[in-house]
Amino acid sequence: MIDSKSEERFVTQMYWLPRDNFEQRVHSEKIPYDIWLNRGLIRLCEENKINYSDVTAWYLEMLREYGIIPAWIYYDPYCATYWVEKMESHGFEMVPCRQGVRTLSLPM
Repeated sequence: MIDSKSEERFVTQMYWLPRDNFEQRVHSEKIPYDIWLNRGLIRLCEENKINYSDVTAWYLEMLREYGIIPAWIYYDPYCATYWVEKMESHGFEMVPCRQGVRTLSLPM
């Protein structure tokens, strides 16, 4: 993310998990999601899916609370049309990036 006043670069990230199977995943995957949740590193979405309005709300929160505007937001275009339109309506620059071997191998 870029602070438009100082041109400083910031990196911030957030991850989401469905609330419905959260406890099961903590135990079955043996990953400390519960600790990460308590530290504010992940957020939970209601039900058993990721709600993209929660993701949009997080970006707006970053903008409101910290005044940080993302230079761009990469997304996988598969089934993302509604979310991309919503984000663009808030002024965010969206950049498609297909998630696959050809596109993620080099960046990773």
